[in-house]
Amino acid sequence: MKVLGKKIRERRKEKKLSQIGLAEGICTQATVSKIENKNRCESLDVFSSICSKLGLSVFECLEETYEQEIDRILTNVEYLCEQVRHREAYELIYQYNLEGKFISQTTKIKFLYYRGLTSLLGNLSMKKQKNI
Repeated sequence: MKVLGKKIRERRKEKKLSQIGLAEGICTQATVSKIENKNRCESLDVFSSICSKLGLSVFECLEETYEQEIDRILTNVEYLCEQVRHREAYELIYQYNLEGKFISQTTKIKFLYYRGLTSLLGNLSMKKQKNI
């Protein structure tokens, strides 16, 4: 799995642990090095134990997938639309492109819906402001 090795390294150094000290009783020093430098860990049990030893949650140390990033953006876009801030939502969603990305059909439909909605209402609000 992809992990945030930099976050692990920073917390390890805050706690004044060496890689060997962190690995003790959990895994090898080479595994800790791979986590920190290559952002990879093959065992959820090992990764969970390392996070626990550092006082971190596993979820805050996992790399966000593209779909998770899109879901987070869509939550923000939805909030902006509820606040009738369509232009801001339009500017946010148009930074992303789904071409060639593997995401669920549900996320893709939601993305396209908000992209169309914000395109229509976001551009409309920009035109109104120009005419004022």
